[in-house]
Amino acid sequence: MDFLLHSSAGWACVALAVYPALLLWHLGWFLVFLLLSRLGKGALRQYLVNLAISHDQRLNALTGGDPDSTVSARLGRAYGWAMVEEEKGTLFWIFVLPVTRLLHWLDPYHVEIYALADRSEGKKAIFGYKPLGPKHWKWLEGRKALVA
Repeated sequence: MDFLLHSSAGWACVALAVYPALLLWHLGWFLVFLLLSRLGKGALRQYLVNLAISHDQRLNALTGGDPDSTVSARLGRAYGWAMVEEEKGTLFWIFVLPVTRLLHWLDPYHVEIYALADRSEGKKAIFGYKPLGPKHWKWLEGRKALVA
């Protein structure tokens, strides 16, 4: 047991064991609060939505994103960048596109709407942040216009 507590390799082992559990913990609470918010009304509904957003932001921070931004906004920025620049790497095909399509199925143009709502966020991301220019924002706004 001393090895685990007094060495960097030991702490790395503990972190690797705890990290997936931490991600699942926040994902679980995010989903619970989001689903419960569908049942609530007025102030209770807003309170539950706020709790869901707080867990969403924690998930984003735990995965190297900006702690002030949500996973949806981060996905929207990545999706907008990839579609405009036609730069689709492995991460795009494995994660960004499937999750974006799932969210579009649940809530059409979800990631575009939240990327536009969080325009000023994302700069504190540890990795995965690419600043979007006017052509990217224009593309996202065009996608959002399809909702109206």
